[in-house]
Amino acid sequence: MSSVTVECLPYQIFIERYDRPYTLFYLDPPYWACERDCGPGLFERFIMSLNDVPEVREIFGRFRIESVGTNY
Repeated sequence: MSSVTVECLPYQIFIERYDRPYTLFYLDPPYWACERDCGPGLFERFIMSLNDVPEVREIFGRFRIESVGTNY
C-alpha cells in the first residue's frame, strides 16, 4: 500500500491529475442513471466492491466480475 494515493477531490480534477495508462482507479458504485456524468471511457478500468447479489451481477454484467472472500 505504500504506492497507493487516496484523494478527496472533484472527479474532474482527480481524473485529470492521475489518469495514466497504468492507473487503476478504485471507485464507489456510480449513482443510478448518472454514469455519463463522469466522462467517456472512465469506466474502462476499475475495481469496485459491492455486495454479490443477482441484481448487481445483472447491472454490471458487461464487466468482468470476480468474487473474493472477506472476513469481517
